Amino acid sequence: MLRSPVSTPPSTASSYPMALIPLPAARIADLEKNLAREQNKVCVLKREQKENTKLIGEYETSVGNIVEMVRNYSFNNKQNEVAIRLHYNKLLQDEKDAHLESRLEKDDWHAKFMRSVEMLREAYRLRCEEEDVPLRIIAGLQNEVRGYRNALGMEPEKFEDEYGYEILKDVKNGAGEP
Repeated sequence: MLRSPVSTPPSTASSYPMALIPLPAARIADLEKNLAREQNKVCVLKREQKENTKLIGEYETSVGNIVEMVRNYSFNNKQNEVAIRLHYNKLLQDEKDAHLESRLEKDDWHAKFMRSVEMLREAYRLRCEEEDVPLRIIAGLQNEVRGYRNALGMEPEKFEDEYGYEILKDVKNGAGEP
């Protein structure tokens, strides 16, 4: 390349126009060599920039894929946790319902049993009252007979010989005993 025009010093002013001074060939070769080196550096830097841009794009794509995979994994994991929780809650509710049903059934059977016991007690009480009436009548008649015998001056009968002894002998306190 050529150097910029050099003007002559003002003291040696001449009528010649400014001329370009040619550079020596070694200097031109050195400058061309430096130019080629710098152009090579530019090409290398452009190639590296393209590679870096490509690597950055691949990195962003990879990070995007990883984020998507993590998001899907987290979502699926959360869905699985929710499904397990719902299943556990359903099992727990089923167990509570079964326990409540069992408890209600037990209470129902207990109430029926208690009604049966009450009815048996009532039947036993009525039977005892039914049996008690004839015993009281027989005991009362025996006392009447004793009173008549005593009023007539007759000797009292032995308890074993009294009428109704067979019925009253098993009664506690021997109803009608003198």
